[in-house]
Amino acid sequence: MSRICVIGAGCIGLVTASVFAEFGHHVTVLDIDLAKVRSLKRNILPVYEPELDDIWMRNRAASRLSVSNKYQEALRDADFAFIAVGTPAARNGKPNLKWVRQAARSIAAGAGPSLTVVIKSTVPPGTAAVVDGILKKNGRGREFQVVSNPDFMRKGTAVFDFMHPYKVVVGGASAKAVLETAALYEPLDSQIVVCDSVTAEMSKYASN
Repeated sequence: MSRICVIGAGCIGLVTASVFAEFGHHVTVLDIDLAKVRSLKRNILPVYEPELDDIWMRNRAASRLSVSNKYQEALRDADFAFIAVGTPAARNGKPNLKWVRQAARSIAAGAGPSLTVVIKSTVPPGTAAVVDGILKKNGRGREFQVVSNPDFMRKGTAVFDFMHPYKVVVGGASAKAVLETAALYEPLDSQIVVCDSVTAEMSKYASN
């Protein structure tokens, strides 16, 4: 089983973390909001989704799900880091990538020697290249692979949508990283589409 860090404790991040833990992986939820982290450690979730509380509690009890606000702690021995931070619309209507960029810089500073960075946030095409550039610039020789893995979850049915997707899209430049990321979804009865990162990013917008 893999060790996964999920960055961002919103709906997408919490569902992703909880279900991967349900699959048997060891998952750490990372958020820089200390108040939110304290609540999560008391098992008080900031969002409501059907089934999410039960999955969260079950995997917390099984010690497969932990919470942190420190990158170096959360990324220690991690195989994957999923970026699931918010991308609210900027004044021009485009997604604001401030938190994605900040997450990438913090990953570069806090990761171990190698890591697969998976972009789960809703982002425009070309974001994987931006993240890759930030990691290379700030990574001090660390080896990173960037993968795009858009979510197709809807509020109110996010857990169901994650566990019963009509497709899983995984894209990136490294075939090894893409296939290893795709393998995380093997417990699901779903078509897995493997492609390049721009195609993966475009698929989210086409679906919307």
